[in-house]
This record gives sequence, structure tokens and C-alpha cells, in this order.
Amino acid sequence: MRRNNRSLQKNRKGFNPSIRRQKYNLQPYDLVKYNNRTYRVKGVYNYGTRVVLENPKGKNPTAAIKNVELVKYGKGLLFSLC
Repeated sequence: MRRNNRSLQKNRKGFNPSIRRQKYNLQPYDLVKYNNRTYRVKGVYNYGTRVVLENPKGKNPTAAIKNVELVKYGKGLLFSLC
């Protein structure tokens, strides 16, 4: 009998295919600190090396991911910037 279910398919060595759960270190809605100010992450680009920060007062700055410090994971929740 032939089976086409994805959950039953194995790779060449007989293991289940690996699924990468987290693509980048920062995800949207995470709170980060950049230049002594708190920002919300709007998105990540350039293979996770740069991050777009959300600024409620105007333009959205971009920063290298090594220059930002994580304050709190968003976990899909929205935080207000005080």
C-alpha cells in the first residue's frame, strides 16, 4: 500500500524532517532598547541582521541587530510604549 501522508515521510536516513521553529532571534512585537529608548520591533530583514523598529512619532528607524538589546519577547501580544 502506498502512503502519501507528510507525517509518515522520512528523509534518507529514516528520521523525520527537521522543522525550524524560530527563524530569527527577534520577531515582530518584541520590545527592544536602542539608543536608550524603547522600541517595538516591526520586522526583520537582510537575513536577520537588521531590524525595523516601530516609532509612534514618525519614521521607523532601522538598526543592526547587534546594536539592540532585547527587553521583552512579544509572544504575539501588543505592548504600549510608555
